[in-house]
Amino acid sequence: MATDNDEFFKKSGLDLYIWFNVPEDLTPENGGSVSYIAADENDDEDLDEEDDELLSIEPVDNAMVLVYRTEDTVKFTKYLNHSNTEPFFCIAVTYYESDEPNSL
Repeated sequence: MATDNDEFFKKSGLDLYIWFNVPEDLTPENGGSVSYIAADENDDEDLDEEDDELLSIEPVDNAMVLVYRTEDTVKFTKYLNHSNTEPFFCIAVTYYESDEPNSL
């Protein structure tokens, strides 16, 4: 099981998202968007302080998005609530470069 503390979440990577069958009436209030925020440099900061949202991606039917994420950026999918009328599909893939030199 993956957790937020896993090492691969702290590496830079290229994120790819593809959505299928997204309903036309899906609104940002329904949820399902992907957000990227700047990671806190200081864990002792106030919890009430607003995080800086760098990017918000709304699902669009038959669309693909590529985002290069650095190690100081956190991504998450906002909760899809009960107001959504139909199911839809999202394929999410992250590419990481190997730390090992190419042995070919």
